[in-house]
Amino acid sequence: MSWYQERAGLIHETAQEDPGLPAAYPVGPPGHGWSWSPPADTTVIDLVRGTHGPVALLADGLVALDGSTGRELWTYRDLTAPALDPQAPVASGGGVLGERASFLRPPEGDDPGRFVSLDAATGTIVGEWEVHADDLAGGWNVFTPRVYLHSLTPGEAGALPADLAAGSTDRGVVLARAPQDGEDLWAFRPPWPTEVCATQGEPLIHSGQDTGVSGWVVLVHACIGEDELAELSLGEFPDDPLVFAGRAETLTANVTALDPYTGRVLWADTRPVTDAADTVTLRWLDRSPPIPGEPPALLAEAVPEPLTPFVVEPVEGRRFVFPEEAVDEAWSPVDPGVRILRADTSGLVVAVDRVDEAYVPDAEWAFDALSVDPEGAVEASVTVDEEGVTEAHLAHAVALEQTLLLPTLDTEEGRARVYTAPLDGGEEGGAWTVSLPTSRADAEHRLLAVPGAVVSHLTDGARVTDIHGLVP
Repeated sequence: MSWYQERAGLIHETAQEDPGLPAAYPVGPPGHGWSWSPPADTTVIDLVRGTHGPVALLADGLVALDGSTGRELWTYRDLTAPALDPQAPVASGGGVLGERASFLRPPEGDDPGRFVSLDAATGTIVGEWEVHADDLAGGWNVFTPRVYLHSLTPGEAGALPADLAAGSTDRGVVLARAPQDGEDLWAFRPPWPTEVCATQGEPLIHSGQDTGVSGWVVLVHACIGEDELAELSLGEFPDDPLVFAGRAETLTANVTALDPYTGRVLWADTRPVTDAADTVTLRWLDRSPPIPGEPPALLAEAVPEPLTPFVVEPVEGRRFVFPEEAVDEAWSPVDPGVRILRADTSGLVVAVDRVDEAYVPDAEWAFDALSVDPEGAVEASVTVDEEGVTEAHLAHAVALEQTLLLPTLDTEEGRARVYTAPLDGGEEGGAWTVSLPTSRADAEHRLLAVPGAVVSHLTDGARVTDIHGLVP
């Protein structure tokens, strides 16, 4: 590595040489290959998938590892970054988007913050920009190496140039700015002239890497007809139309995919909201390793569940076709956030309860993992009826190209274990292949598939520990 400290409080170590092409993702059962301990003076907040292995998101920066060996490739730490503050307009934090990693140190008072974009393979800085308090919009703020996104208050939206975006509404408006100079790129105004809309949480962004497109910004709005809103609200318009969920007949959730550079609408999908709801959320179904040219699916759902959850591919917004075993009476996927183990444009891996209990002599509950093609036909399956594997473990299962991995945590024995089964194993099932000692019991066992490894780790949502690389 090369090391330099450009300014006080900055630790920046870049890769000494080009790391070359990344290793392939594991496809079969992995075994323990390496362990990694983070710097003692900081905390690992999360692990994310990088170009060559895992990237540890620290409270004050990033450390990228080689997936095959666990060797540190590069480090970027800003020791002046403020402590995480959930009440701040934007918090310190890092991430990876395609071939770029980034870290944001937010502004404090009159002191500007700094947003840094790095080459995710080498850690070389490719862009560095100041962030001022005045740059932060009144709603949420999302900073990426590709585009800054801000939700605007009606007053802020009303002050935008008239030619920046079509439409007349000032509610639910999202503004995109260029990270290089803060120039306004585009704004998305909800194009439904007789409806009042509000954004639901922060947008999802995908780089489009290896897909032949420039990526996606995906937004979700809750919208209600103006006349019905006026009647229900008695003229006092709420910030979010979802407060009338369960009473409003015109309430909908509108999902829109945009080009990140131009704001052009790529596709849109609208669903009715029929019962009480707190929020409508989006997420990528990307816990399993990506396949080049096959972007992950997008899941839209509501909390609690007044919105029928739907799963779409991001290129054209087409909805996935599920086998009949995986849908309810209304042909909607059952518990998709937990039971969809893999979803991209090449097909699905979905978990369904084992129907024929005569084949499940040793467990109270069992399931089949079905590999499904884009037309909804089942191509292969494996039955998991192992004692110690419960329905709760599905939420963290990872489907490799040929193998299903289920992480569990045995708190009595102090072991993090992995159950492994071939996806085409039929009724033969699988076996326990990994058992690692643990340092804590107040966490969950998670797996992250990266180039060269599957990374085993423990997390309570705020701190990651016990980081081990499972390699082919």
